[in-house]
Amino acid sequence: MRRIVLALALALSATMGAGAGETGKPRLIALDWGLATTLLGIGVELSGVPEKPAFLDWVQEPAPAPSSPDLGLRLAPDMERLEEADPDFILISPQFASIEKRLESIAPVRSFAIFTPEKTPLANARSVTRALGDLAENPEGAEALIADTDSAIAALREKAEAQSKTCGFLVVNFVRGGTVRVFGEGSLYGGVLEEAGLANGWTGATNFWGFATVPVSELLHHPDDELIIVSPVPVEVRQMLEAGDGVLSTGLFGKIPALRKGRYTMMRPVWSFGGLTEARTFARELSATDLPDCSNDNS
Repeated sequence: MRRIVLALALALSATMGAGAGETGKPRLIALDWGLATTLLGIGVELSGVPEKPAFLDWVQEPAPAPSSPDLGLRLAPDMERLEEADPDFILISPQFASIEKRLESIAPVRSFAIFTPEKTPLANARSVTRALGDLAENPEGAEALIADTDSAIAALREKAEAQSKTCGFLVVNFVRGGTVRVFGEGSLYGGVLEEAGLANGWTGATNFWGFATVPVSELLHHPDDELIIVSPVPVEVRQMLEAGDGVLSTGLFGKIPALRKGRYTMMRPVWSFGGLTEARTFARELSATDLPDCSNDNS
């Protein structure tokens, strides 16, 4: 039945405009947000997005079309909505393997891994982008995204090289007021810093995703690093930072060197478990900041 419907759609596309679902190209759904943003970066219109409201909070850009339906939870999608979306392929990462059999009742499933035990997400993301470009029948879009990302990282590297000594960076995401995720080896952020020739202030152990969950007090041990705070952040943390010196002069947060010296940057949401679109955004956002020069830092 699906083949008949697809054949009819292809026939209609020859006589109608090239609207959504009428281009003859595969209809794709990605349950993994990193794969979804990669497709959007390539120029693919998605047939649905899981947890769409949360996606708009944590990922924001690139955003799916307003008409793109919410498919329910990522690891427990609404099967009826999936079927209504009528995808030709459902894309997952290995972390979704437990639901792969269920998904196959709707459409063929393809799995792509950006994060692997080798901890090379940026290199993997380039390979995955090309593979998705082939699957979406848009290899040109994939190559354009790769080139655009490489250009953004190169621009960051040039800016860093123009300074005599750039401080290290500590990239964090506040989970709760007293806990942070700090990103190091194997993280997408860390890969961008490495390719740009910038020092990552976190050299400690990291998990599969390239981060460690530590108490805020751990930041006390990084007096020379610039703090990059990736949004969203808990309300209490945002209120404290917005309050300024009145709050930062007392308590634990006031003892953190980067906060006390005002050497921190609030960055818009950049999905830490994403792919090249996130790497590109992170590089661009960092390039737009004033990279701290530590060559004569006596503060």
